[in-house]
Amino acid sequence: SAMPIIKGKRHFFKPILPPKFIPEEERKRLFKDDTEFRIAIKKFKKLRFIPEEIFFEFIEDSESLDEFSLFRRVWNWLKSEEPARVYSVHSTPHASIDRLVGSTGENGEFFFERNYFVGVDKLFFFIAFDNLAFRFKTGIEAAIRLLSDWGLGGNRSIGFGRFEFLGFCEYKCEHNRSGSSICDLRKYITLSPVLATGRIEYESSFYDVFIYKGAVDGGLKKVTSNIWKKRVVYLREGSLLKVKEGSKLAGGILEETFNSGKIYQYGLEFPVHFLYKE
Repeated sequence: SAMPIIKGKRHFFKPILPPKFIPEEERKRLFKDDTEFRIAIKKFKKLRFIPEEIFFEFIEDSESLDEFSLFRRVWNWLKSEEPARVYSVHSTPHASIDRLVGSTGENGEFFFERNYFVGVDKLFFFIAFDNLAFRFKTGIEAAIRLLSDWGLGGNRSIGFGRFEFLGFCEYKCEHNRSGSSICDLRKYITLSPVLATGRIEYESSFYDVFIYKGAVDGGLKKVTSNIWKKRVVYLREGSLLKVKEGSKLAGGILEETFNSGKIYQYGLEFPVHFLYKE
């Protein structure tokens, strides 16, 4: 999933964490009055992304996995900077013309469709390679360049969904603090939406759910019937997941036969594991 670069700094999905009651003495220490406290909580709840440095401070040095632990790190940043609006929503008018009368009257339609627009200069996303898969880098770059010209989404024919591909760069995480650490391989924050499967230990996870019904992308071949994929349940980016003992993955890929071919719905996690001091 794409994340924003704001004022030259990468921002990551805000982790979705269990709530925790903030003690009265902690409120008095952090806020001058109840009004400031309510404003702070409202700002925090609305956040979709947080700066890279704060994200990894929480991942690598957090004693408890709850909202208040993250909030204490985010609040100083929120006091000094107003978060940028990454996406904006606009209502785009559409008209279906009745060809007999030449207007939207009679059997024609006039309606509005919601469209999302990017409000920052750049977006970035991760691709994980191992030594064997790295040979596919050239093919992946060609596919992304094709998509940038072709466009994403259902309104490509009228110019929506196009973007400029700026290229690859190797990402090295240098945030790890000094001292030896251990990694919890079963519990992590996902940076991509995850299909809800039986491999997830839900009672030990915390997540936001959404239901998605995607359209079949015909590409160069026009799809004229049964254009919709199955309705599936996803866990949103930023969810805190724990996989069951013996499971390597939380999500999965759904495969379905469609007009003598195959279509897929992807929902594999991109995990960021927690580090703990030994």
